[in-house]
Amino acid sequence: MATLAPERPITLLSDEKYRPQPATTDGQELLWEITFGGITSLILRAVVVLGVPEILARQGPGASLSAAQIAARLPNCAHPNVGALDCILKYMARRNVFQLIGSDEEPQYGLNDVSRWLVGNVGNVSPILLLHTHEVHMAAWNHLHEAVLENCVAFERLTGKPAFEYAREHPDYSKTINDFMMCYSKGMMSVVLEHYKGFDDLKSIVDVGGNVGTALSEILRVYPHLKAINFDQPHVVANAPRISGVEHVGGDMFDNVPSADGVFIKNILVDWDDEKCIKILQNCYKTLLPRSGKIMVVETIVKSCANTPKSCTKKGFFEKISEVLDVSMLAFTDGGTTRSENQWRNLLAAAGFTEIKIFELPQSVVIIEANAK
Repeated sequence: MATLAPERPITLLSDEKYRPQPATTDGQELLWEITFGGITSLILRAVVVLGVPEILARQGPGASLSAAQIAARLPNCAHPNVGALDCILKYMARRNVFQLIGSDEEPQYGLNDVSRWLVGNVGNVSPILLLHTHEVHMAAWNHLHEAVLENCVAFERLTGKPAFEYAREHPDYSKTINDFMMCYSKGMMSVVLEHYKGFDDLKSIVDVGGNVGTALSEILRVYPHLKAINFDQPHVVANAPRISGVEHVGGDMFDNVPSADGVFIKNILVDWDDEKCIKILQNCYKTLLPRSGKIMVVETIVKSCANTPKSCTKKGFFEKISEVLDVSMLAFTDGGTTRSENQWRNLLAAAGFTEIKIFELPQSVVIIEANAK
């Protein structure tokens, strides 16, 4: 793994050449907030790794514990630093992640509407946090400036290999990614299944890049009649759990795609440049054409702010996440990018698809549906 590159020298303008405008400090405050935001996420990571949310959840609804009581329940820890734990929890309580009960001198901590999202199997966002604060993931961002200076991929500059190859060779990192994808899929599929009815007319479906089959397991809960194939790299499906009605198939989407009436492909094409996307889509088209089937692409659609600047300043949370996604592609993929509606239409048309439709769902989830005829 590469070491961090030396920082380029920064030249500060002298007071004689530049003086800050004295009217407001709002800009300075925003920069401080951005600077310390990354630290907050790492502190939250420590809380999750220690298992604090689960310890509190096991006490029952409305329960609270002191830092000493929580420390006594930490697994495999004979001599915990109670003062350090109290400092961490007090900070997160002040950020409204935990409920603080009592005084600052003798505080107790409980779950609230924020920290409840860090426990349980439904909606738990801990895997998302653990991926984005993983030491390799975080270290890659330190090479982002090199993507500009040297036209390289930040992650590859750090590790010496593409992210998918690195994950294949490092089971711990691969598991972190798989856990993230399971979490992300469950949240997104709840929106898809509530608002999209495109599965109604299918008899079979293949999820291309389906990871360990989370999306298909959710689809089959609503459409149990479907014959389902979960298609991903062999090392990924090798760790997939048994799911009733789902066949796990290992392979390469750049070579071929298993046959089905419908192809479902979620948050995969964003990782690749146009040429590779068209290759993947052409393989999907080939497998669908004999059945006159359809493809369902779940991706982010970037909307222009050129003619509607006011509406773009009032973006929802998921729209802001899509903006971060674009920069993430720059750091972790070779050519991956978010795309506009016209760009998605052009890619599908280039692969042979017709009758392209766009379904905009809540939480900025978009399904692009097209036919192979």
